[in-house]
Amino acid sequence: TSGAPTWGGTCKLVSVGLDTTLANSYGGSWFGHSVGQTFYAPTKRLQSIAVWRAAVQATSIIGMELVIVATDSSGTPMLSQPILDGSTIVRSDGDGIHDTEFRWVFDPPLELPEVGTYAFFLRQDPCAAYFDVIARSGDPSAYSGGHVWDTQRSPDCSLRRPADGYPNSDIIFDAEFCADEVPVRRTSWGQVKLIYR
Repeated sequence: TSGAPTWGGTCKLVSVGLDTTLANSYGGSWFGHSVGQTFYAPTKRLQSIAVWRAAVQATSIIGMELVIVATDSSGTPMLSQPILDGSTIVRSDGDGIHDTEFRWVFDPPLELPEVGTYAFFLRQDPCAAYFDVIARSGDPSAYSGGHVWDTQRSPDCSLRRPADGYPNSDIIFDAEFCADEVPVRRTSWGQVKLIYR
């Protein structure tokens, strides 16, 4: 699911999330705990989602597995109802200076059930050790579409245990959605990357 789109169409993109310049803390997945973030999907077609691992973990060989779940009417993640379960990226090529981007690109775009609030969680793969992603804490107004969640420990890193919410914190993330209902013909990479922020 990672890499440049190859599905033969493209779309205008709308992006939601928090810029990396706003990072002032970290959130982590460790020894069976998984960190997550609720977010608002303005359209049903998710093109990509990205987070950034802490620069000091540049050569870590622990994979980052993405899980996307629906939420209930209160915005609480429904951990037992995954929409996407089990897409892993491993990156050990960081430079130790800059935070390492982990970006999942869906080809074709991932179809969500409806416009609304969802959550993504980041699991360790394999289920061992830890990783930290950059975040913003102490600022509940930084992102109005959701906030950080943390699952209880699970021996196999499953998300079947209750999650706790942290309304004053957010993972730094970038989620891109197709703004058009029907994909248009690809003409240039510049048009593919057109984003309305």
